[in-house]
Amino acid sequence: MKTPELDVAEEAARAGGAIVARYFRDGIAMRSKDVANLVSDADIEAERAIVEVIRRSFPGHEVLGEESHHGDTGAEHLWVVDPLDGTNNFGHRIPHFAVSIAYCRAGRPECGVIYNPIREEWHRAVRGQGAFFGDRRAQVAPHTRLDEALVGVGF
Repeated sequence: MKTPELDVAEEAARAGGAIVARYFRDGIAMRSKDVANLVSDADIEAERAIVEVIRRSFPGHEVLGEESHHGDTGAEHLWVVDPLDGTNNFGHRIPHFAVSIAYCRAGRPECGVIYNPIREEWHRAVRGQGAFFGDRRAQVAPHTRLDEALVGVGF
């Protein structure tokens, strides 16, 4: 499972993940954007590092980031970046958060990665090639009823 875009997404996630992990270990002050919506220097610095990796390989591509990059959502090539997905967990020192990066071509998701730098966990997906957790193919649970499933929400 490899594409040039997936390779760049992984490299970018590693770069952003290193920053997020450093802040997680060393501590950080959190600020509130609004109710239940935190932001930190880790978010901003990680997004900057991620975008730098993407633009080095694909300088003409647009980037839509959660913090400061507001790319054209109608662009032929669009990267969607959440540098710290799970900021509330991060801010409360719960190691369940990730760097999330997706690449879309003509409005269609083509590949993406989710990387938890604390647990070294990777989720990867490529259109037509499936989704993977680490090296194992991911699949949906066989449950057909809600009372058989585990459902979790934030806040």
